[in-house]
Amino acid sequence: MGLVAATCFQHNPATQPQAFTVLGHLAQDEVDDDIVYQILVAMSTTLVHYSETDNVLLVSLLRCLCRIIPGLTPDSRYAGSLFWLAIAILQLGHIPPFAAALKLLLVSLRHMTFKGPMVDTLLEARTVAIEPARRLDSIAGVAFDSDPGFSFVGVVYKGVRHPGTRRLAVEVMVELLKVCQKTRVLGPKGRKVAEDGVGLFMALLPLLAGTGEEEVKGLFSVVGEELQGGVADLKVLDLLTLP
Repeated sequence: MGLVAATCFQHNPATQPQAFTVLGHLAQDEVDDDIVYQILVAMSTTLVHYSETDNVLLVSLLRCLCRIIPGLTPDSRYAGSLFWLAIAILQLGHIPPFAAALKLLLVSLRHMTFKGPMVDTLLEARTVAIEPARRLDSIAGVAFDSDPGFSFVGVVYKGVRHPGTRRLAVEVMVELLKVCQKTRVLGPKGRKVAEDGVGLFMALLPLLAGTGEEEVKGLFSVVGEELQGGVADLKVLDLLTLP
């Protein structure tokens, strides 16, 4: 670990990407926050000099973070921050690192502990870098502060349009909807979809309807509804009843 870490954090374009790949495989048990901090410092430097024609190191860093997240200590302060790092990379809109950023978002979301509604927990984690985050929101044309549910869709849905990231983008939106449903505050009687999950549900429905009825039934099961009949018999408005 010492030898690999020494290679990772010395600027050398020829060896750094491979070194971070090795680090990701080694650092999977009881990862302390110090190593995460050092990786994030390297990430910051990489982003300063990032260009679409030179993305190997950025992708390697994202994949390294994906692998070490499951080894974070339970009291680590970085799971939420890594989620928003993934969102920031997705907001750049560049295809080469998009898949790695989607994977980082998915892994960090699954590792987080939610003691209340998903959106509240995530927005609280974002406060450590709120001003840069809001500037990125403005550039990307989303507003997580006022409309987080549809903002998640606006950022992640870009991946649906590219065949190399379509499956992973759908998986991320399904996972976001699952967490949103599990942590929601129960709303008015008759509404099955959590308020912050409406955008995710409506984005997923036409995507999965084109792949088969089993996928649609799986989507409905996420919101606690058993789909009766075929896709043609869907009564979506009954699920989205608003107060």
